[in-house]
Amino acid sequence: MFPYTYTHSFLKAGLTIAQPSWISFATVNQKFSATITALADIGVYTITSTATIPQEESMGVNRSTSYSFTLTVQSDCVNTILTDKIINAMSTKVSQTADTQDISFEDSIGTSHTDQNYCGARTYTLSESLSFLTISGTTLTLSSMNVANVGVYDIVLTVSLTNFPGVTPITKNF
Repeated sequence: MFPYTYTHSFLKAGLTIAQPSWISFATVNQKFSATITALADIGVYTITSTATIPQEESMGVNRSTSYSFTLTVQSDCVNTILTDKIINAMSTKVSQTADTQDISFEDSIGTSHTDQNYCGARTYTLSESLSFLTISGTTLTLSSMNVANVGVYDIVLTVSLTNFPGVTPITKNF
């Protein structure tokens, strides 16, 4: 029996790429295995594998056969649901201590994996751009040094998953 040699080519989005580090091939059983670890790995891959049987010099050309298949890498995060939470009304006095609150939102898939970073970053946006109402990380801060800012504002906070725009965002009025 002649020893086979294997070569593989990989396409992602129609472009030839190097073999991803998360894909391995076992020559013993001729099987691929994959362990996905990053959002960047999501996509559709076309993998072509060529098995070649080297011939003895007197027999001439090597014989080979190729097969291709498609590997689709998806994330379960496309099916996650952002978990609702209460955002309280905020108030402060001019030149007084700021009013702050945590606005971190969990998601169902992150909860099932006991890792709220599993589906990646959240994007937090406010319906109005007010210099005295800011978001830093997951902290919403209301603080003013200017009496001209006194008033009642209807603000909408929108929270979405940065890497999964198809997941329904949450909007909260406060």
